[in-house]
This record gives sequence, structure tokens and C-alpha cells, in this order.
Amino acid sequence: RRELIQKVVLLPLSALVSLTLIWYFVPPEETIKRLFVSKTITWFFLVQWAVIYAELAFLGRRFCTSICPYSMLQSGLFDRDTLVISFKERTDEHCMGCDKCVRVCPVGIDIKKGLRRECIACAECIDACISMTEKRGIKPFIGYTGRPWRLKNLILALVVSVFTIVFLIVFYLRPEVEFVISRDPVAPVKEVNSYSYSIYNNTSKEYIFRLTVNEDFVIIGNNTVRLEPFGSVRGKVMVRRIKDSQMVRFTLSSKGLKIQREAGFL
Repeated sequence: RRELIQKVVLLPLSALVSLTLIWYFVPPEETIKRLFVSKTITWFFLVQWAVIYAELAFLGRRFCTSICPYSMLQSGLFDRDTLVISFKERTDEHCMGCDKCVRVCPVGIDIKKGLRRECIACAECIDACISMTEKRGIKPFIGYTGRPWRLKNLILALVVSVFTIVFLIVFYLRPEVEFVISRDPVAPVKEVNSYSYSIYNNTSKEYIFRLTVNEDFVIIGNNTVRLEPFGSVRGKVMVRRIKDSQMVRFTLSSKGLKIQREAGFL
């Protein structure tokens, strides 16, 4: 019954993993509230849940030996000094041929036949070899080879560090609210233009904005915009010209925040 129990336990765990993937893009509280209200969130949750559960419950380690992209990426970065697990036969001592290293391997490869792309470097074969060779008082035949500290690794580490620092700086300097507005190509009626806008909230605060224009123009209709935490709003606004002017200055304002953008008038 062990397999059945495992598959049952994996059901809620897979659901949790599916939720955490959505939380990268939608805050947890909002995800829970809209889980079976928003069709987009619901379908993302259900599809991810099914895929993750199928991979864990049925595919298992075969995922590592077939479709996992990690080993393919490793192959591209591999060189003769890469730290890997390997089998070393010695002239004075010979492998006992117990095949314990093969039996404990979760992906079912024989390390004695050389390094394979499917190897996940779990080191189970090293432990198995040690458990057998210790009884004979000899060194294990399986172990790590390669040089972890070399110029290539240091260069890659430096590049990754630079990109990480740049990302953190950009993330820190990003505005609390982003406001983009542009004129639609076709004017609906004379002296009236239509504009499309997008507003992005990068904070955990809720905003209620008021959209206004300079004195040469007037907004037709509602000019209040509500923006949820980490949310976004897209919409249209109609502007009528009352004086001869070619540029509209839009002002998006809330408590302690004011953003201005300009757009042409046709």
C-alpha cells in the first residue's frame, strides 16, 4: 500500500506547488480569494496541479532521464575539469562487481561504464561503494573528480554577480506606480480624441487615482481609477479640446503621488 499512500499524499503537495508558482505573479491573498472566481487563475492552477502531480506520481525519475532540461544545459557547460562523479579502476585493486552502485542509482545508470548525461549527481553510488570497500580496508572506486575552483568558474560567477546586482538596482529604483498613455489613431468626432492608458501598481498599497488634464482640455466621463495592490488597470479616456492646443498633459494623482505624461492631440 506504500505506492497508493504516496500518490494520495502527493495530491495536496502538488496543489501547494501549483499555488506557489502562481504566487510569483499574483499575491497569495488575492490568489486564494480569486482561485475559483477568476477563470485565468483557476485554469492555471488546475493545469499546473495536474502536470506536477503526473510528473511526481507517475513519471518520477524518468523525468530526469528524458525531458529534464537541466542535464542538457549542463552538457553545454561541461568541460574536462567539471566536477563530476566518476568510476576509477586501479591497477593494484579491482572492483568487486557487487553492482550495489547500480541498484541504488535512482535513474538506473551504471557509473562503471562512464559518465552519463542522465546522472543527477546524487552521490548515492559513492556511499554504496564506500559501504562495500570499507569492509576490505580499501579506498572506494567511485568519487568526485574535477576542479571546482578555476578561471572559467570564477568568470561565470562574476558575470552572474554583475547581473544580480544590476537586477537588484533596477528592482529597487522602479517607480511605485507606472503610467503609460497614448493617443488612439482615429478621432471619434471633431475636437475629441480617444486615449488608451495602462497603470501598474508595484506596491502592496491600494490607490484611488484621479486623472486630470491641463486647462485647454476636458475629460469626458469618469476620471477616477482604482488600482489594487500589485495590480494593473487598462482603459480608455475621451478628451475634448476647448482651446487651440496640440499637446495634452495628463496628471494621475493620489495621496502623496503625482505622475504627469504628455500626448499629442489630433
